[in-house]
Amino acid sequence: PELSVANVTVSESTSKAVVTVSVAGDNGDKAAVDYDVTAGTGKDGVDYTAVSGTLTWDKGDTDPQEIEIPILNNERDEPDRTFSVVLSDPQKATLGVSTAIVTITDDDDPPTLTVSNLSVLESVTGGRTTISVVMKGSSSQEVSVNYATANGTAVAGQDYNAASGALTWPAGQTG
Repeated sequence: PELSVANVTVSESTSKAVVTVSVAGDNGDKAAVDYDVTAGTGKDGVDYTAVSGTLTWDKGDTDPQEIEIPILNNERDEPDRTFSVVLSDPQKATLGVSTAIVTITDDDDPPTLTVSNLSVLESVTGGRTTISVVMKGSSSQEVSVNYATANGTAVAGQDYNAASGALTWPAGQTG
């Protein structure tokens, strides 16, 4: 018989990914195949738990079998991640499609940035004030935002000095 796998996509909140090993053709003898999980952009112990083993089919059995890979959920916004399930060392069988790419789709919201309104007396000592921007949540990627002052009842050049720039939080940082 010919043994094959197909690509699978799962949400990170799913407890497991299931890769089905299909059998095509007659199985005239006891067939077997080894399987292993290899990292892609996903990491073992962070995004999934790697498994390995051997699947066997008795003579005449052509029912598909499943490989279950535990998926690990987290609360961090991140890109989709991948890993592979690879079939190898077929016994009394041949390999068709021997590699399945498993894609874990992220289901976490991106972090949010908040800034509070601020009132300042014109006689502030030193002529400066600080406005805090707070990030709620976490991301596996760098987060940045551009800022610029804008006139309201106060006018740049008369009541304050215009300012602009960018703020950046490194990957994994919150606050």
